[in-house]
Amino acid sequence: MPEPAQFHAPSGSKVHLTRTRGSGILAVIDLPPVAPASRGTHGCDDAYLLTVGLRGDDPEADNNGELAFFDLRSGRAPAAPDLHRSLQFYLPRAALSAASQREGGACINELAGPDRTDPVLSHLGSTAMKHLDDRAAAGREIILDDILHAVCAHVAKRYGKSKAERRPVAGALADWQLRTVKNLMLSRMESKPSLALLSKACGLSNSHFTRAFRKSTGQSPHRWLMVARVERAKEFLCARSLPLAEIALRCGFADQGHFCRVFLRFAGVSPGAWSEQ
Repeated sequence: MPEPAQFHAPSGSKVHLTRTRGSGILAVIDLPPVAPASRGTHGCDDAYLLTVGLRGDDPEADNNGELAFFDLRSGRAPAAPDLHRSLQFYLPRAALSAASQREGGACINELAGPDRTDPVLSHLGSTAMKHLDDRAAAGREIILDDILHAVCAHVAKRYGKSKAERRPVAGALADWQLRTVKNLMLSRMESKPSLALLSKACGLSNSHFTRAFRKSTGQSPHRWLMVARVERAKEFLCARSLPLAEIALRCGFADQGHFCRVFLRFAGVSPGAWSEQ
């Protein structure tokens, strides 16, 4: 998917950006309390702006955390909520799709209308606002990166809408079975779920499940899990906050040596060389 158009932040705002691998820029913008006409524009990006209204003077106010989504493909500039402060999260559709697929979902075609308020996004927004204000805070950049990825994952899971599900393929897993086993493998990546567990979740024998999974994905369950582990390792490498030995354990590899060998086989370069690209 193409890189989003050049990101433009409104003048007078506090901004934090983080780049994703192949999915564009994620950004959080702390908007000053000015008239909507002075807001920045973003062209016709293939992205969404999520606006979270925040009342710094009254966190318990009824309209604190009020949400709005804006599809930037329309080219219309969004107005800000009538609150003391508001945050905007810039979320490319490619990044939302990538977040959905990491959890076993499909590509995001559009976002459903948001709830009036969302406690998760309200909390993440308040935390982001605090760290945008405190430029001297220890670990500020890493925390804001983590918040952006958490917002993207939450929005994709709760509000993302995909295109119509694929047509059934003879001998393949049903959509619900494929989602179930992918979620199992991703959630238990550190411990490697057994073939028996995956087969039981689909109501199939081990051999029937293995054939059906390969028919659905073109890969064996083991190879699919290895690819998923490498992709998760890439996220940790982007953050540059953990040593290779810790990344190996968090992604389910036996040790650092095993991690480096598998990463080289699937990515074509070592973890260190990949992180420097």
